[in-house]
Amino acid sequence: MTTLRRGECPGVTHPLQTGDGWLARLVPFAPIALTDIAALCEASLAHGNGMLEITQRGNLQVRGLSVASAPRFAALVQTLNLPADTRVPLLTSPLLGLDADEVLDGRALFDELRAAVARDTAIADIHPKVSVIFDGGGALRLDEVAADVRINLLSANSVEIRLAGNALTSWQLGYVAPGDLTSTVIAVLSAIAAQGAHARARDLNGAGPLRHTLASVWHPATPRNLTPARNPIGQHRLKDGLLALGLAFPFGQIHARDLLGLARRAGHEGASALRPTAGKVCLVVGLTEVALPRFRAFAATSNIITDAADPRRYVTCCAGAPACSAASISTRDWAPRITQAAHHLLDGSIQMHLSGCAKGCGQPSAAALGFVGPHGVLVQDQAAGLTTGTASIEQFASGIAHLNGLSHARLLGETSADLLARMGAVRVLATLGAPA
Repeated sequence: MTTLRRGECPGVTHPLQTGDGWLARLVPFAPIALTDIAALCEASLAHGNGMLEITQRGNLQVRGLSVASAPRFAALVQTLNLPADTRVPLLTSPLLGLDADEVLDGRALFDELRAAVARDTAIADIHPKVSVIFDGGGALRLDEVAADVRINLLSANSVEIRLAGNALTSWQLGYVAPGDLTSTVIAVLSAIAAQGAHARARDLNGAGPLRHTLASVWHPATPRNLTPARNPIGQHRLKDGLLALGLAFPFGQIHARDLLGLARRAGHEGASALRPTAGKVCLVVGLTEVALPRFRAFAATSNIITDAADPRRYVTCCAGAPACSAASISTRDWAPRITQAAHHLLDGSIQMHLSGCAKGCGQPSAAALGFVGPHGVLVQDQAAGLTTGTASIEQFASGIAHLNGLSHARLLGETSADLLARMGAVRVLATLGAPA
């Protein structure tokens, strides 16, 4: 076991050393059976410190492993044969093949692509952060998650390929038939890898040369009508008539004992699996219409977020001190306090992020307000861009409470995002006690 270089991603067999031990990461591409979730929880308790996390990109992280226990944890995970990748991250829409609103079941096509990626030697040395999103076109999608390659299933005859960004910022490469998808994506990944070990899709210097190379596979198609994706928190209908329930753990973290209890109750209510997904959400898959309200009530009494409007949904944070040796503040201790101080401000129109250091781990790109330890305050102004000020975390928390009080004076129909825009970044920073 070796320490990862900067820019690499931790996996099960190559964990990352942190302040609270070694961290192992799984990238799920399908729901994980409840029996396997239970095994992971027990392994986390036996080999780690019991803390589990769902990241902003939907990865599942196990914390607190040791030099001695990490290999034993990895060996156990290998025996489970989990639906998770450790090479080029292949991120799938949350309910691929299950979502009642999908245009087709893309699981076989995804399996073909995954197998091809695993065996292709031309991309063996591709940058470890290169990622691929495979979107089945249902109501639950990964529109806000950036990726190097985006695959959108449009119909039984057409697949869209986009590069370098999220659903809005990526640029379109072209449309292919499903039968040409795997070879086309392998060609795209090979082109990225050929740019060098540190290359990403944005380094391809535009789509022209790649489009020309793949000219024989492109076909005309109708562009996708990008309607808003459904909020993952809440209930979602599946193709088999059952339901999935989207939940969230406060600030993305849960203890293995609590997750084990949640999984056991889910099984008791007839569910079959859990699916970690983007936005630090966990989907409980396979509930009936009768069982879902009972399970949601149980989760709510267990400090699990079941309401999309819960203010805790709009505050994100990194692991913080002491879990991360680079962090200067305990973000997870401060996050609940700051959420409480900002409960009126957090109306769903803005995000807030707390980071223990300048790396900004776990930060959504849309965060309007942020604190960066030890003394940085960030405000994203739509007109002026990023504006910074200086304050301690105590001053920031006090300033947030003051700003929260101003939210009572919002104009009719005005959101918190509108309020911040009307105030402007300089005034917001002054209100936070962190003048620019």
